Amino acid sequence: EPETNLYLYPNPALHSVSVGGMRMGEQITELRLLALDGRILRIVNTNGTSPRMDIAELSAGLYILEAVLNADRTYTLTFIKP
Repeated sequence: EPETNLYLYPNPALHSVSVGGMRMGEQITELRLLALDGRILRIVNTNGTSPRMDIAELSAGLYILEAVLNADRTYTLTFIKP
């Protein structure tokens, strides 16, 4: 079975980030925004919606986005807010 290849776009991002690359039958159930020190800044439940997070109010920097797939697998992605 091929591995899921999630990606985050756009990167760098000014206003929002989205996650793509899910296969048929897969769904992002939660997005977690973390600072580089591991602090959770925001959690968005994305059940039934497109996996997107508004980041307009974030300060410039590097951030971690954890995408929870089918409620049981977590993928870690990073992005830059210029």
